[in-house]
Amino acid sequence: MLGGMLRDSLPRHGCGVIETARGTSTPNEFERSLSSGRGNHNSCPVPVWYHERMTRTIKSAADHTGLTVHTIRYYEKEGLLTSLPRDSQGRRAFGDSDLDWLGYLNCLRLTGMPIAVMRKIAELQAMGDSTIPDRRKILESYRQDLVLKLDQIHSALDRLDHKIEWYTAKEKESGRLSS
Repeated sequence: MLGGMLRDSLPRHGCGVIETARGTSTPNEFERSLSSGRGNHNSCPVPVWYHERMTRTIKSAADHTGLTVHTIRYYEKEGLLTSLPRDSQGRRAFGDSDLDWLGYLNCLRLTGMPIAVMRKIAELQAMGDSTIPDRRKILESYRQDLVLKLDQIHSALDRLDHKIEWYTAKEKESGRLSS
């Protein structure tokens, strides 16, 4: 039983009435619905937030992760989101683990990792823990490439800084320094 703590945290419309997916109910009706096994969208009363904690829509997942809806659909099309459940209307239903995975994919993409490498990691992930060594090797190899690229970027930044300083000095010499 959920007890008073959960009931006390529910969104209310005054006088102890709780907002639910199909209207409002009292706290006791809500608890009875959960304890009777009627806690789903079709039977209510179950609070709207109760379902949102369990699953999210694609829009909510996009808002949560900072990705666009288009990007999430693209990732699914490219095979990076496997076994994504659907609700009774066929809409994608994102759970916490899906949001974590999207965050991980976003991290990989921000590093510039190609979709093909991300797909390989996703395929290995779907095969289970026996592929952890393979996934680690892919990430270690990619990390080495990133470190090399970062070194090249730092060198390029140093050169740009030097050139900016040179231009600034030349402008000061000629009295044409602009902000």
